[in-house]
Amino acid sequence: MLILSAADPEAYATSVEMLQKKVIVPLARWLGPPDGEARAARLNILWSGLLVWLEAEIQAIVDEGGT
Repeated sequence: MLILSAADPEAYATSVEMLQKKVIVPLARWLGPPDGEARAARLNILWSGLLVWLEAEIQAIVDEGGT
């Protein structure tokens, strides 16, 4: 969502705010000290990279069956 909203400043700001409120803050609260918010942000980066990789791998498998 962040990537798709990057071209529109208002959409991007909304996406960042939602990510912070719905993902980073609750995860940071759950992780607790020390540095809960920083660790939550690092986990989010890791998950994002994993999902990008996973999407590419899934698409490669789907494309193998092309006609």
